[in-house]
Amino acid sequence: MYKQLAKAFGAGCVGALAGCIASLFEVPRKLDISNAVSGALAGFFAASLLVLSVSAAGADGGETTIKRIKKVHGVAAPMARYSQAVEIRGAKRLLYISGQTGHAVDGNLIGDSIEEQADLCFSNIKATLLEVGLTIDDLVKITVYLRSRDYLATYRTARDRAFGKVEPASTLVIAKLVHSDMAIEIDAVAAM
Repeated sequence: MYKQLAKAFGAGCVGALAGCIASLFEVPRKLDISNAVSGALAGFFAASLLVLSVSAAGADGGETTIKRIKKVHGVAAPMARYSQAVEIRGAKRLLYISGQTGHAVDGNLIGDSIEEQADLCFSNIKATLLEVGLTIDDLVKITVYLRSRDYLATYRTARDRAFGKVEPASTLVIAKLVHSDMAIEIDAVAAM
């Protein structure tokens, strides 16, 4: 199996290199990088398949363990309640949850309150996890986008209420969101 994967990876890389070289030596009337892009995409696709296949082949069929690393030696301590890293061993499933917002099932924003919107984001994440048989304990990473620094304390209270003792790795960004009335958006990754 590994020989076939290596062969596919090699072919993809050769395709990517050939496409790039061919585009450099052609003298077209207008710039055409389609060969380079096609070759690069083929190489990327083959490399992705190799990584995914090796990851799947490497799973020993044993239990998945999730180790939450709260403090890394030689690195500044976390500024809030989150893990600096999360190590997953033996994972057979990964779930990527798209950004959840304060929009209710009918598509309407539930209000201007950061607390209401944050609670709904976490509720949506929990519902998504439940939909595929996972729980909040399976979360390994969240990325939070807040519209304002002023929302930080309220967000953290909502997070602690939703997560309890679970502390996934976390990134928080202060940013403009797609709609000006949105206060928060949260995406997540879970593993099992």
